[in-house]
Amino acid sequence: MGGKASLVSRFMFLRARPGVQDEFLSSFLGASYFRAIAKGLHWGLSTRGLGIDTGLSPEEFPSFREFWIRQPKPTDTSLQFYALLDSQSVTGGYEFNVHYGETTTMDIQATLFFRKKPQVVVLAPLTSMFLFRREHGE
Repeated sequence: MGGKASLVSRFMFLRARPGVQDEFLSSFLGASYFRAIAKGLHWGLSTRGLGIDTGLSPEEFPSFREFWIRQPKPTDTSLQFYALLDSQSVTGGYEFNVHYGETTTMDIQATLFFRKKPQVVVLAPLTSMFLFRREHGE
């Protein structure tokens, strides 16, 4: 099935106010893990596009294999991009519409085609990877 695709993106957006630019970060770090961060915050909760046979042995980890980003217009308040998900049991397409600002949200639509019937299918299973340091009050 080839190597795993990964994408770490940093997007900067110029606002109507001179000298002010907003940014949001999103990461897709192997398999189908992804997360986004709002302005001024730290990384926290992550999710996967799909869990196959989660909690069973062996668990299957579908991967985002390809990404396509739609060129935003200067007046856009969101960013759209697409990803191809693929594994032994399933393939499909994902559409991400990321709304950024003080709060960052993602609207996600997926179309999945199953090659074989898994025992367990979990949509967007969550996982946490938090960092806490007492010396920084975080």
